[in-house]
Amino acid sequence: MSPGHAAPGKRGSRDRPVHSAAMGTGYVIAANADAGSACEEAVGVTAGVLRAAGPTELVATRSPGDLDDVVAALRDRVLVVVGGDGSLHAAVNALRRGGRLDAAVGLVPLG
Repeated sequence: MSPGHAAPGKRGSRDRPVHSAAMGTGYVIAANADAGSACEEAVGVTAGVLRAAGPTELVATRSPGDLDDVVAALRDRVLVVVGGDGSLHAAVNALRRGGRLDAAVGLVPLG
């Protein structure tokens, strides 16, 4: 095991979200409502970790319009996308449409 990495099953500093005032005052998790059980498990774990770090809202999305609504309500929170490259692409496009390319974005890669 290399220095700075936690042993399997243990939480190290790399397992905790980085949070500063410059990044925002909380998190919004955007997850595809039509994704399978692996995504549901990842969303649950992600929500648990982020809730320990600050206020966290979970939003199930089904369309680009849903993501536009998420971006419109984002304020100074960090957008955390749970999904694959298509989900990230859709979220970045929503940020562009909403004039929010300044927003902090996190990714929990799936798919």
